Amino acid sequence: MACDALGYPLGFILTGANVSDFDQCKPLLTKYLKPGAFAIMDKGYDSDAIRAYVNQLGGAAVIALHPSRSYKPPFDEHLYRERHRIENTFAKLKHYRRISTRYEKLHDSFAAMLSLACILLWLLA
Repeated sequence: MACDALGYPLGFILTGANVSDFDQCKPLLTKYLKPGAFAIMDKGYDSDAIRAYVNQLGGAAVIALHPSRSYKPPFDEHLYRERHRIENTFAKLKHYRRISTRYEKLHDSFAAMLSLACILLWLLA
């Protein structure tokens, strides 16, 4: 999921549980990352390839360092604290029972309900 600086959802990609989020990062970055913007991500996305891709798009990567990383690139802890906004967005989405319990089992049906929940977050803001 991609969010703006205030935590409002911009877009999402649904995948199965056995698909890595790492692979879905590039399409979301391509569509939503503006030049000069920060891409704030958790340590699961910590790789040289993702950092290079964000730089190629004109953004700045703010990614928590994975403990097994040997080279430690610069990391802005103060800016990383803003990542709580997307976690809050997930929490707000889970207030909708149909989203949290996933009554819709089909991909398209769940994507439609998730889109509706995202629209409600924007409207109720």
